[in-house]
Amino acid sequence: MTKPESLLLFLLLFSIPVMHALSSEKKANAINTYNANTKWHPLVWGGDAANFSAGYTPEDSSLCNFQALDLNKVKGSIVVCEDSSSSTSSLVQKAGGVGIISPNLPYVNFAMSYPFPTARINDEDFSRVLEYIKSSVNPKASIMFSETIEDIQAPYIASFSSRGPNLISPDILKPDLSAPGLSILAAWSPVAPHIQTFPMDPQKHKYYENEFAYGSGHLNPVSAVDPGLVFNASSADYIDFLCKQGYETTTLRQIANDNSVCKSSKPGRAWDLNYPSFSLAIEEGHKIKGKFIRTVTNVGPAKSTYKAIIDVPHFLKVRVKPPTLAFSVVGEQKSFTVEVTGPKISQNTTMAKTYTAGFVSAIATATALSHSNTAYADGPFNFSSSSSSSSSSSNVPEHSSPSSDPDSTPAPPPKVSNNHPRTTSAGFDPEALERGVKALKEISNSPHGKKVFDIIKKQEETKTTELAAKERQRIIYDEQKKLAQHQAQTKSQMAKYEDELARKRMQAENEYHRSRNQELVKLQEESSIRQEQARRATEEQIQAQRRQTEREKAEIERETIRVRAMAEAEGRAHEAKLSEEVNRRMLVDRANAEREKWISAINTTFDHIGGGLKAILTDQNKLVVAVGGVTALAAGVYTTREGARVIWGYVDRILGQPSLIRESSRGKYPWSGMFSRTMSSLSQRTNPGSASKNGNGFGDVILHPSLNKRIEQLASATANTKAHQAPFRNMLFYGPPGTGKTMAARELARKSGLDYALMTGGDVAPLGSQAVTKIHQLFDWSKKSKRGLLLFIDEADAFLCERNKTYMSEAQRSALNALLFRTGDQSKDIVLALATNRPGDLDSAVADRIDEVLEFPLPGEEERFKLLKLYLDKYIAQAGSRKSGFFQELFKGKPQQIEIHGLTDEIIKEAAAKTDGFSGREIAKLMASVQAAVYGSENCVLDPSLFREVVDYKVAEHQQRRKLAGSDKA
Repeated sequence: MTKPESLLLFLLLFSIPVMHALSSEKKANAINTYNANTKWHPLVWGGDAANFSAGYTPEDSSLCNFQALDLNKVKGSIVVCEDSSSSTSSLVQKAGGVGIISPNLPYVNFAMSYPFPTARINDEDFSRVLEYIKSSVNPKASIMFSETIEDIQAPYIASFSSRGPNLISPDILKPDLSAPGLSILAAWSPVAPHIQTFPMDPQKHKYYENEFAYGSGHLNPVSAVDPGLVFNASSADYIDFLCKQGYETTTLRQIANDNSVCKSSKPGRAWDLNYPSFSLAIEEGHKIKGKFIRTVTNVGPAKSTYKAIIDVPHFLKVRVKPPTLAFSVVGEQKSFTVEVTGPKISQNTTMAKTYTAGFVSAIATATALSHSNTAYADGPFNFSSSSSSSSSSSNVPEHSSPSSDPDSTPAPPPKVSNNHPRTTSAGFDPEALERGVKALKEISNSPHGKKVFDIIKKQEETKTTELAAKERQRIIYDEQKKLAQHQAQTKSQMAKYEDELARKRMQAENEYHRSRNQELVKLQEESSIRQEQARRATEEQIQAQRRQTEREKAEIERETIRVRAMAEAEGRAHEAKLSEEVNRRMLVDRANAEREKWISAINTTFDHIGGGLKAILTDQNKLVVAVGGVTALAAGVYTTREGARVIWGYVDRILGQPSLIRESSRGKYPWSGMFSRTMSSLSQRTNPGSASKNGNGFGDVILHPSLNKRIEQLASATANTKAHQAPFRNMLFYGPPGTGKTMAARELARKSGLDYALMTGGDVAPLGSQAVTKIHQLFDWSKKSKRGLLLFIDEADAFLCERNKTYMSEAQRSALNALLFRTGDQSKDIVLALATNRPGDLDSAVADRIDEVLEFPLPGEEERFKLLKLYLDKYIAQAGSRKSGFFQELFKGKPQQIEIHGLTDEIIKEAAAKTDGFSGREIAKLMASVQAAVYGSENCVLDPSLFREVVDYKVAEHQQRRKLAGSDKA
């Protein structure tokens, strides 16, 4: 027998503080092989982490099924689950958890493999953990190392200490069990030779026997001193075994504490683990077929030969390759294979029938000088399907395998021996005593007997301690009788529990299949999309080739037309050259005729004029009448012109608008614009929503929501102020150029029901000394508005700047004083609105007369998106759709309408993000540039590529202007 090179067990402690009435702190302990850190992790109850979005309930998530858990709540947490199966641990690990706590199973003699930090606690402690989670706002738990605490010996035999196949991996056959308790194995424990000699009451300890009561053989003390060959399994073999059990690289490195890597995490078989026994798990209804590969190391004589001797039932076929192993040095390693074949298995047992095979006898011959040495292993090569241990090697005749010695006579098929039944009629099994007596005889006859007795003597020293332990165990065994009475009830509960788990797992599997089907449908849809994209790509390629062909065809046609035109031009030139002389003579004759005609006409005209003048000069009366008439006509024309100019100036001064007004909602005269204002009023009444088509109530004005709301409030307040005959409030609009100050003032006047007039501050300085008079005329004209008037002065800082500046002329200073005089008191007729890019340059007296100050910043991304949509509709979508006059269509033709292809909101949002720092005016110019680019294209179509191209070079142009402006300031 051999063991792994190292086996490390870490006792990890799930430390969970549970508050009781005395504020005591409880801790739940569990053994694990996970080398974790000691930091605190969130403690989550599986029922509180249900994946409601997938249709799971807290009852489903309490079992910690992977799909039933909310990954955001479970990730990085220690999860408390109701399900204690080993699959739950892997599901929580897959969900991102760092540990799991679950209650003990109803049965106590069953072990599970957990490749993940797992704590199994009793029901009482489990209830306390749940109480702690419910009572704590932020429950936490930690995983830390703790010391192993000596406890009373377990009153049960754990499944991993029993004989027979390993429940975790049936392909490994464990050694025979020699005594009750944990890990007292015939091949490993030093007390096993003593325990094998003690008779055991089968009536008292009947539960030690089950269908897996056979193992890989007992220890042969004689051969153990000098085994000859050993099966030396390395750590790499056990790492490969763990990988086949479902470990992944991360969990494997935590166990191995090195950089080991799992080549594959798929479950596999452990046949090739270099183990001294052979075990083959066959499902019911399948044939027996297996191949084992083993490697042995020579620890006996340097030159030795070992020959395989096989004793199997007649229905099995076993072949060993090679049948003989020859060694020349100590430590030499050789490999061999064992192939097993047999019929189908039809026995209906608890699990698939397991056949075991082990080297029980091998003859080693070594030749050194003039004598030979022989080494023995124990027992025949046995594939018996019974549950008894293999018989002694002395009871089985040695014979060579047919494959190993072709010269020997084939021996008849061996028969299954039934000379030593397991128990007598009284129920007592004397096999252990027989093996003990037989072992003592072999020890006495062996040259190594003294060493064996020395070993036995040392083992006797521990016997007293073991007897004392047995006395303590006897008391525990009495209690086991009571527990045996509840075994049936426990099995029933376990069956119900497993049935419930099976139903829940079936439900989880159904959900998994449902989600899997959804994924398949999604994959099919994605495949269809990819096929459609491929089809579109092919179609686009075909279209591109077709367009290329058409372009080449058009190029050929253009070349043909050019050649034809050149030929025709050459022909016409030749024809013109031939007829040039004829045409020249005709032109000379025609010019002479025209000259003679005009000379005769001029002579006739001057003859008539000369005759008239002669008649007037010769007649004195006619001369006086002619001179008086001409003088009276000149005086009448001059008097009429100057009188009309004086009268019109007076009427214009009384009824007309001042010259400073650039734009006004009122006409130049009271009667002008009446028709347009009437139609506008009717349009607003019949279509009240047309003014707010953009959703902000200000027509084409797109402002920040907060500023828009402020202006609406001012418009409403101004309208109510006019209705209640209260004084108006003056306003100041400031901000970068092109941010909508003028448009906002115009819309503010319209919304409040006032007339508006717009002037610019730059028009005041050229007036010179007349500026004061024009200012007073402006305010006098403004007061004549019956509806009230909003006077908007753009670029107000041009003549309303600080008065103490040296470059300010006397006329400007007087004009400023005149405006300050007219705005000294609150007016019920005029709302003064100033707009400037430099509010700091305004005179302090002007700033004192301002009641409301509004900042117009550059539009944000959302405002830029709305502006782009607005001007896209205005300059692109509606281009060519406006009706024109009949004569315009007749002479100029109908304008072509622009087509928009593939321009989505996402592309416009992309442009809005790129135009950071653009004003509203710059965005309007950008869309005008897009319109010009579309008109410059061949097909008058706006597509995303053209739109992005124009946006990119306008953005680059904007950045260049900013750099130039910055350099000028510097």
